[in-house]
Amino acid sequence: MYISTYQSGKEILDRLYITYEGTNKVKQSKLNIILHDYKLFCMKPNESINDMYTYFTQIDTSLHALGRELMNAKKVNKILRYLHSAYDAKITAIIKSKDLNLHSIDYLLGSLITYEQGMAQSQIDVGEKRKKRNIALKVDDSESEQS
Repeated sequence: MYISTYQSGKEILDRLYITYEGTNKVKQSKLNIILHDYKLFCMKPNESINDMYTYFTQIDTSLHALGRELMNAKKVNKILRYLHSAYDAKITAIIKSKDLNLHSIDYLLGSLITYEQGMAQSQIDVGEKRKKRNIALKVDDSESEQS
């Protein structure tokens, strides 16, 4: 973009806004796409809490850049509503513990990561128990009796 063709600082500034942010029509189109992503947001079956939260943060940041601010309570509710069913016990505990409007997103994330680590450790423990199964062997005395 060549700014030497513009006469005033306002023309230059307006052109920069259009170049880097787009027209209102472009902004509205981007906003519609991101709102669609927000509506379809859910945790995938084998996705970690960190991966899910990274994607959610990208959506939230994009909405903020386009002038749509999500309230903290709305973010917490959205994440809790669309976690994988393996987190149902933790979701119930969080909902019963406090008013969801008082939960910060950081507190929720920390709580979910801790729960995820506990689930992973219990799966490792179960796997080790399966490996340590004792095998009882039975001796067949029929050969020794025939001799």
